Amino acid sequence: MSEIKTPSHLSQTGTVTRYEFLKIFKGKKLYGMIAFAFVVPIILVALPDLLGGEYPDLANDFVASQMNFMVIVIVISASFFGSSSIVSEFHDRTAYSLLPNPVNRESIWFGKFLAALTISFMISSIFYMVIAFGTGIEYEEVPVEIISSWGLSFVVVLMITSISFLFSSILKGPTGATVAIFILFILIFPMVEGIIITFDESKPWWLPSFLAKVTEFSMFTPYPSDLEPDELPRGPFDHHRFVAYVDESVSIMVGYTIAAGIGSIFIFKKKEMA
Repeated sequence: MSEIKTPSHLSQTGTVTRYEFLKIFKGKKLYGMIAFAFVVPIILVALPDLLGGEYPDLANDFVASQMNFMVIVIVISASFFGSSSIVSEFHDRTAYSLLPNPVNRESIWFGKFLAALTISFMISSIFYMVIAFGTGIEYEEVPVEIISSWGLSFVVVLMITSISFLFSSILKGPTGATVAIFILFILIFPMVEGIIITFDESKPWWLPSFLAKVTEFSMFTPYPSDLEPDELPRGPFDHHRFVAYVDESVSIMVGYTIAAGIGSIFIFKKKEMA
């Protein structure tokens, strides 16, 4: 009697990814996030005209000023599609039909991760596309640096999605995991970053919120550098200016991605249905 061959890990991962995409496309969150990624940059581009304000002199400055909002879009997207990905299987009891199948948990994790990562990067790309289009209309040019900023945003998406999966593996409810990621990246990390820079006057090179600023700094040519103690500020917000350098920041973000991913997989493999 011939043995029944189970699909390879790669094939299993592809199958999980495909079904995860189908589940995401059937839900309302995706279309809400796509609309959000369109509307927010449109408002940002039109805001100076609506309020009677002035646009920055340079297109690069204008695009760089929008990068904080881009990170918020990524955080919300990762919260919706990443932080609920693992925990929802246990919370909604759908894991009863998933886990008994001849699919190892690593394949399930990677399939879900690839789906969430792809969707989140697609949404951040929509933000970039609208900002580029609006900048082209307003300034009659689109800075070429926006391409490098967009490329670096993928590493930011990778890091935030991986951390979201870690929380999804640890916590017991999808709502709690979603709220935890949102609070962590929107409130706690920026608050800690501000305290360190303002009171300790040191560089928070290890904080994810600071690392994500490579998307902003990469809009400038030449790339900015940290202010020296006796160097005059370059602008009204530069008194405590520290810069996230690309090589260092990308390395640390990849480190966060790997560490959070390994932790998430380990917890997911040990987790049992209650």
